[in-house]
Amino acid sequence: MSPTAPNDPAADRGSATGPVRHRGRTAVAVALVVIGLLVSPFAVVSAWARSTLTDTDRFVATYAPLADDPAVQAFLTDQVVAAVDQAVDIDQLTNDLVDGLVQLGAGPRTTAALEALRPTAVQAIDGLMRSRTEAFIDSDAFAAVWREALRATHTQATATLAGDPGAVVVGSNDGTLTVQLRPIVAAVRDRLVAQGFALAARVPDIDRQVEVATVQQLPSLRLGYELVLMTGAWLAPIGLAFVVGGVLVAVRRRRAVAVAAVGEVVAMAVLAVGVAVARAVAVSQAPASVPGAVVRAFLTAATAPMVATSVTVALVAVLVAVAVWVTGPAPAAVRVRRRAHTLVGAVAGGPAGGRIPDAPEPRADEEDGR
Repeated sequence: MSPTAPNDPAADRGSATGPVRHRGRTAVAVALVVIGLLVSPFAVVSAWARSTLTDTDRFVATYAPLADDPAVQAFLTDQVVAAVDQAVDIDQLTNDLVDGLVQLGAGPRTTAALEALRPTAVQAIDGLMRSRTEAFIDSDAFAAVWREALRATHTQATATLAGDPGAVVVGSNDGTLTVQLRPIVAAVRDRLVAQGFALAARVPDIDRQVEVATVQQLPSLRLGYELVLMTGAWLAPIGLAFVVGGVLVAVRRRRAVAVAAVGEVVAMAVLAVGVAVARAVAVSQAPASVPGAVVRAFLTAATAPMVATSVTVALVAVLVAVAVWVTGPAPAAVRVRRRAHTLVGAVAGGPAGGRIPDAPEPRADEEDGR
């Protein structure tokens, strides 16, 4: 009977602790990567909101193209004409004019003709006011006025959200958060007067307002504004740090990079879907005084930078995933590398088809973790 070899406690401990150590590292790596991926959509939204809320020039550049949007132009035309009608009683002016002509001693036929012209004259003045307003809003000169209105709106809205008691955005009596259209009305009036439409000179400076939100929502808006200011600058670096940390801790880093890249694509896709849903909800809940097409145009312009950022991040993640796969040990990846090597050699006119590595050499800890 042959002697039994004594047990080696050190070897037993090593073989037992190896898998445990790898499982622990894997769990930590998964947790870090998941946290980073969960943070990434919020980082994109927070960075977008911070740049939009705090940078007036960026805000103006975002919404300036809406000056050429047909739905926005039609909406602004309606607002200006309504403001003028509210400030100037065209019916009364027409009646005063006709009454004055009658009092001058016009004959019966002339008087009857003037009386018949009352409604026609009112319609003609209204039509002229609208057509001139439409022509101005459709002109290049309106773009500068629109930018001025946007700049004033952003400055006042930021002051309101920051709690500045001197802010004048909140201006209506029914408790609504409003935006001033005064620069546009004033510009239209001056343009009409310059074109010889003397009646426009009767239009005073009008503080025409468009409802944005209720004042009851203002505390929540201010809280969101403060959160954006706090998180917009550092949320993205923190999310990236979690992902990088998870990759560094992982036993199989190549696989961790691929999983993180695919997860980032999924996260950006979820963000894009969320933006689309939020836009649809916002349009459905828009004030009745604002057409849905106008709200949709504003929301599309507002979220375009965020969508562009998410698409860019997703494309970078796809490129990273492809690079990891192409340089990996998969048979298909090896064939791709060989064909690429052959193609490069043929294009360069040199020898082609030399041996290339089938796969990168595995690290020791990756070999142990298999």
